[in-house]
Amino acid sequence: MAATLPSAKNSTINGTTIRKTKFTGCTFRHAEIFGSTIAGSTLSNVKLSNCTIDNSTLTQVHITNCTVVSSSLLDSKLHETKIANCSMDNCTMTSSPLALRRFPPEIRAMIFNGCIHFAGHKTPAIIIALRGDKEMYEEAIQIFYKLNSFRVKLQNLTDFEAMSIKAIQGIRKLVISTNYAGNLVPGVFPESFSSSTSVEKLELNPHNGEEVKIWAKTCLAKFPSLEVLAIRISCQHLFIQPNGLPWSKLNAAFELEQNLGSPPRLFRVSSDRFEHWYWQAPKGQKLKWTDH
Repeated sequence: MAATLPSAKNSTINGTTIRKTKFTGCTFRHAEIFGSTIAGSTLSNVKLSNCTIDNSTLTQVHITNCTVVSSSLLDSKLHETKIANCSMDNCTMTSSPLALRRFPPEIRAMIFNGCIHFAGHKTPAIIIALRGDKEMYEEAIQIFYKLNSFRVKLQNLTDFEAMSIKAIQGIRKLVISTNYAGNLVPGVFPESFSSSTSVEKLELNPHNGEEVKIWAKTCLAKFPSLEVLAIRISCQHLFIQPNGLPWSKLNAAFELEQNLGSPPRLFRVSSDRFEHWYWQAPKGQKLKWTDH
């Protein structure tokens, strides 16, 4: 239960600072009042912050982040304050627009690009902070879905099912992870991706060589905007297990040359645990699948 505010009625408050109090029928002069409710009162040369004022008379008052209802204001300054059913004479109202709005969209995009990467699979703080500003939030969320890679696996399907259609449609980079047996059915997309057609970069982490072709063909049919297709293969076991799953996936990747028109290229030589073999469409074109 919320605590009851201390109250004051029919009193005169002069030259003091008061917080979190309920005032009724009071007279204020040269006071500072924070987080209080004021009704049926007269205020002169007062500073108000985070207060609610109702049915009162205010003269030469500085008001910040307050709500003023059914009151009369004279020679006063209001900042970030909501008013309703009030009369005002010689008053000034100001607000502080979000600083991001001062930059053109191109600069805002550069700012968002630098601070909306996934960190520990948590929503970036700036995305959360902008939820109260519809316009800025839409700008940021579009870049968020365009910039980050989203991994699809059996264990997180419920997360994608909870996403809106608009969010799914905004995804540009996708990772399909089926590297463990008993995972996603090869070539069968979750229902939540029925409206997703904007994926441009796709990485496959298949369970075996047979899945390579199934997923590659399915994805190229599913995503007409696909420009890059990559296959992630563990290189730790390529030489330890010459007939194992990593070799079957690598061989299957090279067999896709007849379907994609070129052999895969190694992303880079490194000491990492994995190799990334990929196909990339020529500039301005999309990857195409041809049956043979």
